[in-house]
Amino acid sequence: MKPRRVSVLVWAVLWACSGSMPRGPDAECSVDGEIRCSAEGVQLLECRAGLWATLADCRGPERCQAVGGEVRCDSTGNTVGHRCLASSEGRVRCEPDGGTGILRCVGGTLTLERACVAPERCAQGDGGLVCG
Repeated sequence: MKPRRVSVLVWAVLWACSGSMPRGPDAECSVDGEIRCSAEGVQLLECRAGLWATLADCRGPERCQAVGGEVRCDSTGNTVGHRCLASSEGRVRCEPDGGTGILRCVGGTLTLERACVAPERCAQGDGGLVCG
C-alpha cells in the first residue's frame, strides 16, 4: 500500500508543478500582473489580459528562475533581437560574445548600436562604453 501512496504523491506533485510554469507567450493565464518564468526558463513572462506576454529574454547562465518568492531573469547572454525590460530602455551594454559590439535596448529589443572592428573590443571608457 505504501508504494501506491508514494506514486500518487509523486503524480500530484508533478501535476501541480506542470501547471505552475507557463508554456510560453500566448498561453492562457488567470491573474493579470502575475510574473513567472517560461517552462524552458528562457523568458520572463507577465500575465496580461488572460495571456502570458514576454517581458524579457533570459539567455544568461542563470536563465529565469524563482528564488525565495522572487523571479529573477539573467539577461547577460542576450544579444541582438532578444527582448529587454522596459527598465533597460536606452541603456547600453557589450555584446556577450567577447565584446564585438555595443548593444542598446530600443523599444524593448536589443539592437546593435555599434560594431567593434577587430582588434577593438567593447570596453568601459571614461564616457561610457566604447570600442577600443
